[in-house]
Amino acid sequence: MECDQESVIRVTNGVCVTVPSCDAFDLSLASQCAYTSRTAEYAHTCETRNPCTIADECSVGGPCAGEYSYLHVEYECVPGMTDEATINLNINHHISLNDDKWLIIGTCAVDLDCEYGGTCDLTTLMCMCATGYTGTTCGTGACAVDSDCEYGGTCDLTTLMCMCATGYTGTTCGTGACAVDSDCEYGGTCDLTTLMCMCATGYTGTTCGTGACAVDSDCEYGGTCDLTTLMCMCATGYTGTTCGTGACAVDSDCEYGGTCDLTTLMCMCATGYTGTTCGTGACAVDSDCEYGGTCDLTTLMCMCATGYTGTTCGTGACAVDSDCEYGGTCDLTTLMCMCATGYTGTTCGTGACAVDSDCEYGGTCDLTTLMCMCATGYTGTTCGTGACAVDSDCEYGGTCDLTTLMCMCATGYTGTTCGTGACAVDSDCEYGGTCDLTTLMCMCATGYTGTTCGTGACAVDSDCEYGGTCDLTTLMCMCATGYTGTTCGTGACAVDSDCEYGGTCDLTTLMCMCATGYTGTTCGTGACAVDSDCEYGGTCDLTTLMCMCATGYTGTTCGTGACAVDSDCEYGGTCDLTTLMCMCATGYTGTTCGTGACAVDSDCEYGGTCDLTTLMCMCATGYTGTTCGTGACAVDSDCEYGGTCDLTTLMCMCATGYTGTTCGTGACAVDSDCEYGGTCDLTTLMCMCATGYTGTTCGTGACAVDSDCEYGGTCDLTTLMCMCATGYTGTTCGTGACAVDSDCEYGGTCDLTTLMCMCATGYTGTTCGTGACAVDSDCEYGGTCDLTTLMCMCATGYTGTTCGTGACAVDSDCEYGGTCDLTTLMCMCATGYTGTTCGTGACAVDSDCEYGGTCDLTTLMCMCATGYTGTTCGTGACAVDSDCEYGGTCDLTTLMCMCATGYTGTTCGTGACAVDSDCEYGGTCDLTTLMCMCATGYTGTTCGTGACAVDSDCEYGGTCDLTTLMCMCATGYTGTTCGTGACAVDSDCEYGGTCDLTTLMCMCATGYTGTTCGTGACAVDSDCEYGGTCDLTTLMCMCATGYTGTTCGTGACAVDSDCEYGGTCDLTTLMCMCATGYTGTTCGTGVCAVDSDCEYGGTCDLTTLMCMCATGYTGTTCGTGACAVDSDCE
Repeated sequence: MECDQESVIRVTNGVCVTVPSCDAFDLSLASQCAYTSRTAEYAHTCETRNPCTIADECSVGGPCAGEYSYLHVEYECVPGMTDEATINLNINHHISLNDDKWLIIGTCAVDLDCEYGGTCDLTTLMCMCATGYTGTTCGTGACAVDSDCEYGGTCDLTTLMCMCATGYTGTTCGTGACAVDSDCEYGGTCDLTTLMCMCATGYTGTTCGTGACAVDSDCEYGGTCDLTTLMCMCATGYTGTTCGTGACAVDSDCEYGGTCDLTTLMCMCATGYTGTTCGTGACAVDSDCEYGGTCDLTTLMCMCATGYTGTTCGTGACAVDSDCEYGGTCDLTTLMCMCATGYTGTTCGTGACAVDSDCEYGGTCDLTTLMCMCATGYTGTTCGTGACAVDSDCEYGGTCDLTTLMCMCATGYTGTTCGTGACAVDSDCEYGGTCDLTTLMCMCATGYTGTTCGTGACAVDSDCEYGGTCDLTTLMCMCATGYTGTTCGTGACAVDSDCEYGGTCDLTTLMCMCATGYTGTTCGTGACAVDSDCEYGGTCDLTTLMCMCATGYTGTTCGTGACAVDSDCEYGGTCDLTTLMCMCATGYTGTTCGTGACAVDSDCEYGGTCDLTTLMCMCATGYTGTTCGTGACAVDSDCEYGGTCDLTTLMCMCATGYTGTTCGTGACAVDSDCEYGGTCDLTTLMCMCATGYTGTTCGTGACAVDSDCEYGGTCDLTTLMCMCATGYTGTTCGTGACAVDSDCEYGGTCDLTTLMCMCATGYTGTTCGTGACAVDSDCEYGGTCDLTTLMCMCATGYTGTTCGTGACAVDSDCEYGGTCDLTTLMCMCATGYTGTTCGTGACAVDSDCEYGGTCDLTTLMCMCATGYTGTTCGTGACAVDSDCEYGGTCDLTTLMCMCATGYTGTTCGTGACAVDSDCEYGGTCDLTTLMCMCATGYTGTTCGTGACAVDSDCEYGGTCDLTTLMCMCATGYTGTTCGTGACAVDSDCEYGGTCDLTTLMCMCATGYTGTTCGTGACAVDSDCEYGGTCDLTTLMCMCATGYTGTTCGTGACAVDSDCEYGGTCDLTTLMCMCATGYTGTTCGTGVCAVDSDCEYGGTCDLTTLMCMCATGYTGTTCGTGACAVDSDCE
């Protein structure tokens, strides 16, 4: 219903009532209005009344009762109101009466009083407007006409709300996608006119937050999604936003015969080609091919020199010596095998033969070495050289068999060239024969016959009498002792008187049977003749010729002592081989050391026992000495650490805590003897225990079980120490954080049950003493600590309890690749970017970039033209001439280098080479000039021209190695083209050699060898055998007497048969060791040569060259008769 606005007020129940009269209130207390407010709207005036002093006149039964019981009038006052102040009352407002009976005017009574979905707050009678609406009754929306809406929005006249164009929000559509660049993601920039993000290439979305991918599967062909940039990281060979472009789409996209795999869009290259489109062959220029190979520019394939293979011809015949057969070695420069003598082929695998038939004259092929094993008498690689070629090659009338190339020797001669006769030197002839050096035949001594004079007087032992034996070396009878004569028929005696000192003559044997102690043919030799014949101090009895021995010695000549070997001495004694006396081991005595320290137990003191095997005392514990007579002590001072000596037992009585023989062992000797960190006092040998430990070795700790520890502490059974629960201390954990409230800081209280502090809010720590900080350094990034409250006062820009939150926390908080400095939490911008979050790049438009560079609006970076660098592309290849290498000059207009001839590159820094491998055939790169320094014999820019190109470029049969372009000279030739031989004139050849001017080779004189004939028989004395010396002028050996041969290696003999009459050949000296009675180089000189050399009618046996004595005579030359003086005759 409508009410008269001049007289009624609409009330909650919809009833119109009369506006109350001002007279209904007592407004006399005008001076009490002192509130700061504003005057309300009004439509009715009550003059001279102050509404701020309204008394409670509306109580039940008062003048406002009845129809006004629910009316409140709301007055608002201003300072200094007086009785004349106007009272404003808007009668259009709703009125109610509050509990205090004040009249209050509102804007609504029900929700319908509020427009556009507003609701009525029944407490305040105020409209609560829906979002976007304002006004007393919510009647004002965001717009009234379209122009109230920004950025193309339109006004919905029904709702008075702006309908925003796509991308805009806000009450009046005034909020776009961005306000600053940092509102746009991934390098996008904010258009401040439209408030729309201008996205970097590859990004979309309102704030450019959508990249090429979100997960790996958004990227094709194995690409992965970079979750930082939302860009696809393409697998090798793929490009495009989502990696959908491969190397090829059709076969023609692939070079050199490659085909396109339509599944992977990758080129499948033909053998030898690589690269995305198969455009890279083995080579681009000749220098890409190793060892002289050349590059076929049509196929980009290396054409390898002979002997080399591989893509770039880098594989030669070998890489290591083991690749070369039969002892060949690998030349690591050329990778070619250098074959051992006699072998050929790429890997030296071809020897002199492969089958036996490759070897001449019966030689056989050694299939292991592929070398011919020649039959006796043949030499040469294939055994093609025999002993002779013509008769004159055979000595002493031998003839050459031209079929076998072997000499057919005349009778009596042997050897390959028949050069060996019966003898070469006298020693080749036996029994004193001599060698005729013209015929090499033996001239035998009298009595000997045979080719080498090897037949003598006897052949078997039975030819010799009385036990004589036939010496098969001399073929002479070797008579038994006491017998003489050619056949040993003369004995020592014929009658008893022929035997001395009571000896008798055995008429059967004609030998003297000597009395005891006598020897000799006629028993004339006693034990001694002078004192010195008796050993070890014995003396000679000149009557009996018997030794009188010194004490302890026995035997015929007193030569037997106490011992002869160590085993003759008992109990480990040793035999003194000088005195033949026993040297007894410690504790033993007697002639043979048979007496020990004891024989029975009672010989051993202090309870020792006698070991009847060793006769040594086995002492009781603590006793030593031969008879165990030495105890642990003799006086008190022998006992350590206060021990005393028991003089009865000789044992130490130790003080408390000490043990050991002399009481020298205490509780400890080293720290490790004391437990739980105790240390050993090395003066007293007692343990000094660590705090909390007791006991002799400190083995008792604070606890043994958990219950020994208070307040939940546990016993560490390793250390025996209480491990206290957090906040407790003390040996048994009996001390907590507090005992009374005052022990707890900052208002904390003490829990007397647990002895723990109960901290006030915001504080921690055992005693609640830890706030957010204690010192300034506890506050991060320059914050300071308020020492009263222990709270951090943060520096500008930082927040958080300890001021630990800065501008960024992770790299993604910083734009354009900036990274977050986790130390300062400030953005560290990538090169070229600035701004708090690195949102400002090097450029915004192309003109910001110099020398034709363009601005990449995605990265805000200048894309420089080729050859230019720098943030804005302002740096060219050069600024001054010195920026250009190798003589290049700088064009100041373009800032580009103008290179000198032969050089290329941005700064002219590329010469003919950069590394040694750019130079061929071992050339090296001069890193100063970048020019190739060619190896000897090579020329050309990259040293590609060698000494030869074809064999005819090499002299004297040399061949051109097409790999190295070097001449391989025939043996004996040198020089670049093999033009230098061993000699040019005769004087180039040593020791009388002459120079063959056709071949330039030396023709050496007999006995000399070598390229220039410089090798003789010797170079130093040691080259000459058996004491020969080297003549350094002629390089010939000067042999010691008795030796011959080139190196003096031939002595008087080589085998025993070279020595006559039973002599033997000393194989060390090659000299004859003659049998008794013979002398001479080959022992060819006997006692006699003619009968007159033998005395008293003796005759010379020309077979043995020994005298055959007449009856009754003996001696070498028969000079001893039956007597020398009358007394010899009985």
